[in-house]
Amino acid sequence: MTTLAKPVRRETAVQYRGRPLIAELHAGFIHLREKGRRAGVSVDFRTVYELGWKMIARQAQVENQPTKRKRR
Repeated sequence: MTTLAKPVRRETAVQYRGRPLIAELHAGFIHLREKGRRAGVSVDFRTVYELGWKMIARQAQVENQPTKRKRR
């Protein structure tokens, strides 16, 4: 696999507020913004990776919880 040397910019299929999102991959982070706008949000890859694992763990925890019976 090739390492990321230059930023790569792609338009995604996801829409936010009626505009497609633009994803820019840089060497250490990802930058997301709405198409036609300059402002956006940048998140480093480590944070995205950790968030993904936390979401998986939370989903597994919810699935493994016993169902509670309601009192009358």
